[in-house]
Amino acid sequence: MASGTIYGSVQAHGDSYSYYIDWQEDNINIDANTSRVRAWVHISCSQHSAYQNNCIQNLYINGIQFSNTININLSAGVNVELVYGETIITHNNDGTKRINISATGTLPYGSGWGPSYGSANGDVNLDTIPRYAGFNGHVIDSINLESVRVAYNSNKSLYAAESSLNGGSWKILTIVSGTWNAANNRVVYQLTGLTANTSYRVQTRIASVEGLWTYSDTLYFKTKDYARIANVSSANFGDPIPIILANLQGVSTKLIVKIGNTQICTRENLQQNYILSFSREELSHIANLLEGEETQITYTLTTNNKYTDTKTSTIILNSAVYIKINGIWRKSSLYKKDNGQWKLSKLYIKVNDEWRNSV
Repeated sequence: MASGTIYGSVQAHGDSYSYYIDWQEDNINIDANTSRVRAWVHISCSQHSAYQNNCIQNLYINGIQFSNTININLSAGVNVELVYGETIITHNNDGTKRINISATGTLPYGSGWGPSYGSANGDVNLDTIPRYAGFNGHVIDSINLESVRVAYNSNKSLYAAESSLNGGSWKILTIVSGTWNAANNRVVYQLTGLTANTSYRVQTRIASVEGLWTYSDTLYFKTKDYARIANVSSANFGDPIPIILANLQGVSTKLIVKIGNTQICTRENLQQNYILSFSREELSHIANLLEGEETQITYTLTTNNKYTDTKTSTIILNSAVYIKINGIWRKSSLYKKDNGQWKLSKLYIKVNDEWRNSV
C-alpha cells in the first residue's frame, strides 16, 4: 500500500529542526472504491532547545482539516508528533487517486533558538484500486446443430473470462476469434457438444483482477434442428417421387429408402426439393416387394450419422401390365392383331374385387 514522507520547512534554524508529514494508505475497499489515508505531522530536533505551550497545529488530507493544540518541549534527539488525522478517500472511476496532504503549525521560539513555525505540502498518488470490468456487448453470434458461438466485448483488460451453460460450473472459454483478455476487443467463443433442437441458456463472467467477477446477462437460445423430411408424395410405381427436405445447410445427410425391413436404395448430395428416381434394378427390387395395389415405402433421413427423421408414403400399383425381362420388371403394353394390324388392346384384371384395365 502507498506510503511516504512529505518534508517541509521551519521558519528558523532549519539546520537543527525537521518538520515533516508521514502518511500511509490502507484499508482498501474494492467494492466501495475507497481507501483510508492516515497522516502524522512531526517536528524533530538535532540541537538546541525550545519550549512553548498551546501551539496550534493543522493537518489537511484531501481538504479535510485535523487540528491539535499541544505543549512542545524540544531538545537534541527529541521527536514530537504534532497532529494526527485519518480519512476515507473515494477514488476515481478508474481506481486512481491523487490527493494533497499539507500541514502548518506554530512551534516554540525559545529565545531565538526554536523553529518558530513549520509547514509542509505535497501531492501524493494513492494505489490504483482494481475496478470491475464491464460488458460493452454480450450476444449470441451464431447457432449451429450442436454448438453455439457467443460474442462479448469488455471495457477492461481481463485476468479471467469464463462461461456457464444452463447454470452449470464455470469453465474457461474456447476462443474462436479475438483476444479474450484485451480491452475493447470483440471476442467470440464457442460451446460444443450440445444436442440438436434443444433449448439452452448461457452466461459469461469476466474479471479484471482475481476474484473480481462481473456477470453478464443470461442469453437464451435453441440449437438448430437436424435435417427433416418436410413432405414426401405418394406416387405410381415407376414414377419419380418428389421429396421436400428442410435444415440441410451445414450438415451431412443421407436418405435411406425401405419397404418393410428391406433396403431399396440410399441417396446423398440432397437438395431441398429433391426428386427421387429409381434405377431399373431398384424398380425390379420394388416390384418383388409390392404387396398389392398400395404398398407403404419408408424414407429415413440421417444427419451427421446421428439424428434421424422418418416419413412414409405409398407406391400405387396401377393395373398396367408388367413383365420381367432379364430379371428386371418393365411396364408393357398389350397388342392384338385386328384385320392384319396390331392395335393396342386392353386387358382387364380383377384387383380387390374390382375390374380394371391395363392402359
